[in-house]
Amino acid sequence: MNIKKTSLTADQVKEVFGYIVDNNKRLAEEGKTPIAIGLEGESGIGKTSTLRQLAHEKEMEFLKLNLSQISIEDFVGFPISEFEMQKGDEKIFVSEKSISVYTDLGYRYTGKNHMGYAAPKWIVGKEKPLFLLLDDFNRGSLGMLQAAMEVVNEQSYVSWSLPSGSTVVLSNNPDDGEYMVTTEDQAQKTRYLNFFMKFDVDVWSEWAEKEGVDGRCINFILKNPEVVTGTRDVDNKGNKLKKANIRIWTKFFDTISGIANFEQQLGKVMLMGSGSIPEEHMLLFSQFVQNKLDKLISPTEMLNGKSKEVIKKLTEITGTKEKKRNDLASILSKRLINYCIANEKDLTDNQVENFALILESDVFTKDITHLLMRKVVQVQKLKPITHRPKLMEIYI
Repeated sequence: MNIKKTSLTADQVKEVFGYIVDNNKRLAEEGKTPIAIGLEGESGIGKTSTLRQLAHEKEMEFLKLNLSQISIEDFVGFPISEFEMQKGDEKIFVSEKSISVYTDLGYRYTGKNHMGYAAPKWIVGKEKPLFLLLDDFNRGSLGMLQAAMEVVNEQSYVSWSLPSGSTVVLSNNPDDGEYMVTTEDQAQKTRYLNFFMKFDVDVWSEWAEKEGVDGRCINFILKNPEVVTGTRDVDNKGNKLKKANIRIWTKFFDTISGIANFEQQLGKVMLMGSGSIPEEHMLLFSQFVQNKLDKLISPTEMLNGKSKEVIKKLTEITGTKEKKRNDLASILSKRLINYCIANEKDLTDNQVENFALILESDVFTKDITHLLMRKVVQVQKLKPITHRPKLMEIYI
């Protein structure tokens, strides 16, 4: 029986991993070894930012080690000679430098010694449970992966251990020929539970708003998520479509953000993406610009303009009840709420009022307004509008 691989959204990753983090603390309290977890997905889809956010929500220290950029010694510590010292029935192994200290305390050298490892710098002084992310795990060398096996499986390495209740997470890229990765054998793969993460356009658009990605370009990805997700296999002529990683799209967007008018300099825009973005996707971007969708009203214009004029303009864009452009309404609604989330501290009373008036109008369908209201309750400054009768009725 073939079981289809399930890919999680960012929210699902936080839900599943959040449970495992809590359960790991319980396992540690029972004297059992916590479970390591892997998160596999294409580069640039937000794996690290999602995990960082989860660690913050769990009030755990987030520690990221990129195994493709550090040496094995930096990860596991440097080997040192340790000597057995005894005082009464107590026996301990100490470094050569510590022998005199323990001798003064009444210990004596038993004549036995072994090799140990000095705790690496990144673990020194850490006492509370860690959220340890081994980033780009399968981009590390084969030697690094083998050295990491003990830490992944036992949360320790010869003479040092992670703080009790810690969780080890591995982020990986797919071993599908598209990435330069080190293939793991079954012995390595059985040391952690693996999960797959997919690109989530809503999560990306919220992140992009916070990071100041050009709004015109955010509109494009919201309108054409298939250029990243690959959900459309062929175009209208039956030609097979490729997809471009969201990271390269974002770099392309940052590159063209200095061009004030895409339409007037469309040739230059197309040249900027010609070497990195699939040709058919650049044609989609060109069509997007020619249809003037890069000129959609911005969140700041919606919140700062006169409410009646803004609602009129929005109605012209989204259409009437008989001919509604739900695709454009969806883009504008997401941009609006994401802007409020990203700039919550700076929202003025007038902007909050404009936001409420837009939601109370018929610009967005009840379904879209309901989805907006589910996010409104997460924004402290917007919460008061949930008590407005019309919006309360839609939300409930």
